[in-house]
Amino acid sequence: MQNTLHCPVCKKDQNEPILNRKIKPPQGKLKSNLGDINFVRNHILFDKLYPGKSSLEFVFKVCKNCGFIFFTPRPTDDDMRIKYEITDELHDVDVRENLAYSNAPTYEDKRALHIYKKLKRIRKLENLQVTDIGGSEGPNLTYFIKNNTCTVIDYVQRDLIDGAKYLCKTVQDIPEEINFDVALFCHTLEHVVDPKEELLRIKEKLAPNGLLYIEVPAGCWRDFRETKNFLTHVNFFSTGSLWYLLDSCGFNIKHLKRNPTLTPTGYDDVLVAIGEKSTPQNKNIDHYDVTQKQMTKRPYLLYIKLELLTFLLVSTKEKFQFLVRIPLKIVGLLKKLIKR
Repeated sequence: MQNTLHCPVCKKDQNEPILNRKIKPPQGKLKSNLGDINFVRNHILFDKLYPGKSSLEFVFKVCKNCGFIFFTPRPTDDDMRIKYEITDELHDVDVRENLAYSNAPTYEDKRALHIYKKLKRIRKLENLQVTDIGGSEGPNLTYFIKNNTCTVIDYVQRDLIDGAKYLCKTVQDIPEEINFDVALFCHTLEHVVDPKEELLRIKEKLAPNGLLYIEVPAGCWRDFRETKNFLTHVNFFSTGSLWYLLDSCGFNIKHLKRNPTLTPTGYDDVLVAIGEKSTPQNKNIDHYDVTQKQMTKRPYLLYIKLELLTFLLVSTKEKFQFLVRIPLKIVGLLKKLIKR
């Protein structure tokens, strides 16, 4: 871990402290707590990175230039490598998935279709090179496989869905001769030490007009406040800071919105973005102001619930068109009132 004076995204020293958090070593046996991600990560933190320490204090900061939220001291690449090596040995991810994801196949199929449809609105999805970075078994590729060449990049090699092939561990390991037309980067950006460097690496491996699909938690709202370990989520985005990141990396932003989005355990408050490797035509926004509003100034819990209700109503609209028309109008009016 190292103290960080500059914003990891824009590298500016314009940071404002917003929260202090003190943690102590977890009490109990590691093997009895493999289902608790906070126990495992904090065990690694105190056992391997800070042996002998009785407590650690972290300061959350928001960048007043780009709106990005982070904490200091911040993990290094070596710290994260140690974490992944140990969790790979422990198989604690498999333990948690077995405990929590009993309905995963149903959710994964719906989510894969949702991703496919979003990208299909922008590009014809045939005869393309498609990869899922941090893609685990590759379920997000389900609807791409029929008409495209699909690969998975992941630190851990798993049994993949039919039609997908394992490529390599990280973006840095991608063979020089390979480029992609579509790259999926779902719930991975919040874990990387240098998010800008990571996106630039991915962009370098995209073909001209290639698309990058991103899902990342809306970390600026509850995520950073509820963080109980400091080796899992290390980046906390708003739509403003994610816009800044994509724009500064030279992506043409085709879509960026905050929405309830399907995950294996249900719906989460997520930012969804699609960047294209083409000449940027992005509007200017006040990134810090957007973060401030999404942190504190709007009743976002109600807004997200209304967004979810909209999603559910729209999904039943074809069968019950007459019955949902009026509820949809009421929900739309409530959302407009909240946004004022």
